[in-house]
Amino acid sequence: MERKNQGGFVDIHTHILPGVDDGARDLQESLSMLEAAKAAGVTQIVCTPHVRDPYFDYEAMWDAYDLLVAHAGGFPLQMGFEVNH
Repeated sequence: MERKNQGGFVDIHTHILPGVDDGARDLQESLSMLEAAKAAGVTQIVCTPHVRDPYFDYEAMWDAYDLLVAHAGGFPLQMGFEVNH
């Protein structure tokens, strides 16, 4: 059975937000990750920072999301969280 790309891929697990967990260290690294995702055919990203110590800072996560959205050139980003224990 041949599988076809139905208009792109959604990455549902990324640590692309700048400076909030063990993913992107800063905005520049986030934007590099975004460019790599686009090159791989990703058309939408769900940002999923860790929701556990030592990373969890709710306001910082939303600030990082807003910063990335402001620099993503309209690329579809959605906020989510990686919750585990």
